[in-house]
Amino acid sequence: MAASVSHPRAAIWAEVAGVWGTMDLDAFVQWWQDNALAMGVGLGVALLILGFYAWRRRPSATERLASAAEAAAASQKMDAATEEAALEWAPRQLALAERRASIRRGGAVVRVTVASPLFHRGVTDGFVLDRSTGGLCIALATEVPRGVVLKVRAAHAPDTVGYINVIVRNCRRQEEYYEVGCEFEQTPPWNVLLLFG
Repeated sequence: MAASVSHPRAAIWAEVAGVWGTMDLDAFVQWWQDNALAMGVGLGVALLILGFYAWRRRPSATERLASAAEAAAASQKMDAATEEAALEWAPRQLALAERRASIRRGGAVVRVTVASPLFHRGVTDGFVLDRSTGGLCIALATEVPRGVVLKVRAAHAPDTVGYINVIVRNCRRQEEYYEVGCEFEQTPPWNVLLLFG
């Protein structure tokens, strides 16, 4: 039967079908021994390819931080109906923690560069979650102790704009990042504030 088959793959399949058709254990073991190396190499190559694509698709730490910061900003936004309903009611009594001199506002998540000797290479990426004229709320990948002075600069800022000093007032652990509340040492000019969103 194998002599009438012209294509090598067809011969292999005919051989496999013959083994399975008769269920001869000795023939199956012999076939397995003859083809085990080829099957092992094929399986190994397939696993290498799958592993490469799985490793390549894993997001970097900065990408994970960015997506977590964007999700946090999106969760703070209200839809139009909820916002309109909130405007029709009298303002609630503010908690002591919310009694601030400047109003905090959300907005688009803005990527910033944060510099401090605490960080591995001296600088790290962060994302501004909300801002006010008094300070910033920044999402960072690492915890920062209270009282530390950080230097912050918008990633898209022109070269003429330098770093702004901020003092860490609080640091809270979120699911995938640390939410760092910072106060400006000195309120920056309006054009610099606008760079943070």
